[in-house]
Amino acid sequence: MDTGGTTALFSKIAYDDVNNGCASPRFSTQEWIDHFTIKHPDKADILIEMLFNSYVEYTREIKR
Repeated sequence: MDTGGTTALFSKIAYDDVNNGCASPRFSTQEWIDHFTIKHPDKADILIEMLFNSYVEYTREIKR
């Protein structure tokens, strides 16, 4: 979360949702998508795009 950029911002959003009891740290990707759609419908499209982009960046990092 301390690195800056879109992935760090998404990490902070997800952490805050978990910390506030709004989400589970054990959510699968589909559960995060469902969570954003139900709990944050006005920002769901942006959050789902951020989730996707963060996942792509994560998979690139672990392949190095």
